[in-house]
Parts: sequence; structure tokens; C-alpha cells
Amino acid sequence: MSSSEPISESLMPIANRLTTVKRCLIEVHKFGGPYSGRDLYPYQLALFQIDELRTDGKFLDTDGGVPEGQAILNALLSECHELIAMMQEEGMEE
Repeated sequence: MSSSEPISESLMPIANRLTTVKRCLIEVHKFGGPYSGRDLYPYQLALFQIDELRTDGKFLDTDGGVPEGQAILNALLSECHELIAMMQEEGMEE
């Protein structure tokens, strides 16, 4: 999140949720695997719910506008999906 693009106030709740999910995934990963579908389900559900907030790949404000911070939120979302994929792969190797 070291982008110079600010995050719109309207997107801060989503940014906070994504940051929390990412932090949780990192903490869970520190404990080591294997990770079952049950272990990862809450995080996958949270990401699905956040994904559902997008319209045509963009997070919109209440007026239907495209507020600043799209790149940061999409990067965070991708990082979370990558963490889950990595943890799933580790679970398959065991």
C-alpha cells in the first residue's frame, strides 16, 4: 500500500476489512499448515463478500462514482487471494 494514490473516505471501511483479512492470513500462516478448507473458509468468505462489492471490477461510492484508492484496494484483494492460494497449495503438499 505504498502507492501515492490516497484512499477515498468512502472506501476506508473496505480497506480496513481487507487489511484485517490480510493480517489474519499472515498470522495463520505463521502457525504453519496443512490448512484445510475449513481453516481457510472464513477468509475465503470475507474475500468473496468484498469481491461482491465491486461493479465491473471497481468499488463504487454511494453515488455510483469511482472514488480514489481503486489500485490499492485491488492490490490488497489480490494479495489476500494469493495468500489463500499459497496456503491451499501447502495443504496439498502435506
